[in-house]
Amino acid sequence: MLNWNLTMKEEFNENLELLTNFINDIIVPVFTWKAGRSAESIRAMAISSLCSATQGAPKETALILPELIQHLINLVDDNNIATRSYTLRTIMKSGPVSFHQLKPLTFALLARLDDPSNEVREIAAKCLGNLKLNDSKPDEKDSWNNICLKQVFSTILLHMDDSEIKLRSILIGKFSFILILVYLLTVFANLKNNFRICANIG
Repeated sequence: MLNWNLTMKEEFNENLELLTNFINDIIVPVFTWKAGRSAESIRAMAISSLCSATQGAPKETALILPELIQHLINLVDDNNIATRSYTLRTIMKSGPVSFHQLKPLTFALLARLDDPSNEVREIAAKCLGNLKLNDSKPDEKDSWNNICLKQVFSTILLHMDDSEIKLRSILIGKFSFILILVYLLTVFANLKNNFRICANIG
């Protein structure tokens, strides 16, 4: 899978169809949760194969992954650390997704900022910075902006006090401008409230 574009010499559309069929017929069925260590290991191997495909065929998988978002959201919460890690690395390579896909994906990634694994937390932070909304209706874009302001950035601000230096540096690198903006808006709101209180006292 890592050498897909080196070994497959067909036209792009033919490569896309071949890879889509392979992923849907061979890899995706394994994503369905089943109990047991063997099933857990097979899920880990399946998502690692899909992750390899994102490196070997980045253009093709960027178009395929948005259709698999619900499967990936489920795998983000898998008990296996390797599965969670490979899933997040795969999500990072996805193209733009719809608002209805992006909303649950965002909350799943925010939850991973509290993951027991440092590696998973760090990749989740990178994923949050790579999320892309496809061409959507204006009201969906407004709803997404509201989610970012009320949920995403407020959660990120809480993690700025995390003891893990690398996680903090990733968050700052991905969201520095927005964090400063949210901070300034918060300060402005507090000042406005203070002025109102002072005016009422006076």
